[in-house]
Amino acid sequence: MAASEVDLYVRISTTATWRGNVISVMGFDHAGDVFIWGKVSRELAQEIGRENDRLDIIGRWQVSGIVGWAELSDVNEEITAIGS
Repeated sequence: MAASEVDLYVRISTTATWRGNVISVMGFDHAGDVFIWGKVSRELAQEIGRENDRLDIIGRWQVSGIVGWAELSDVNEEITAIGS
């Protein structure tokens, strides 16, 4: 498709609540795994570092990795027009 055929550009962002923290949902697969990224409490970051091999602590109290879909609540998708 040529750029001249595009009527509207949008940004789609998905967030959810995980263990009391609002995080970004980066993607998911058919097995029920959700790829997340976001800032969490210091206590949760320390807990994650000790117990979970599917999540990594990056930066200061930020988490990145995979959780199960059932662990999320309040999933919200926002679509924002960013140009035309």
